Amino acid sequence: MFAFEAKAKYDAWAKTASEYAGREGDARARYVEIARSVGYTGAEEGEEAEGGKKKSGGTGMGVGVSVMAPPEAYEG
Repeated sequence: MFAFEAKAKYDAWAKTASEYAGREGDARARYVEIARSVGYTGAEEGEEAEGGKKKSGGTGMGVGVSVMAPPEAYEG
């Protein structure tokens, strides 16, 4: 009832989901555009750092960075 921030986040996600329904590629491109506008400099999908590891900027300790799964991961 008093979780105004949570409701605002939910409403924003719901609005975005309806705007991009069936257009996952467009949604992904917009997400990356927004992330870069706030300073994200991580790897593109499929891009790897030296040594064959994905670029995430993390050390494996502390805060983790989520990575979008490739579309084939959702196909069964």
